[in-house]
Amino acid sequence: MSLVLAGRGVPSLKGVLGGCGRIPVFKSETACLSFSAQHSPMSNLTKRDLVMQISKETGIIQAEVFTVIQQTLDAITTALASGRDVELRNFGVFEVRLTKSRVGRNPKKPEKDVTIPARATVKFKAGKIMRQRVLLRTQELSKK
Repeated sequence: MSLVLAGRGVPSLKGVLGGCGRIPVFKSETACLSFSAQHSPMSNLTKRDLVMQISKETGIIQAEVFTVIQQTLDAITTALASGRDVELRNFGVFEVRLTKSRVGRNPKKPEKDVTIPARATVKFKAGKIMRQRVLLRTQELSKK
């Protein structure tokens, strides 16, 4: 099963998001909501940054924006914990996968092998548009 947070069945946020109807994911969609860099271009984008920017762009008070973002993250976490994949159209897919058990070694006692058990982990597979946009950074990152 998967949880899809786009398309039919999802309530519209039109009016709440300044008539745009959704939070854009990509730079080409900045007419609805843009994220200005308050920090250096390479700093992390935090939940607080998202709350402040969405609040500024939409006019919704920060407490309400925070609640919506937190409830979205909680819904994603709950779905993953219950075994459901989460598909966010034009963004990507979160899924739970089981890692294989493996043998590891303690660097302080290399003669002793330690079995690392299999465990469930969350994997993210980026959507097509995100992959294409991130690929554009290849040259920039290879210069470093």
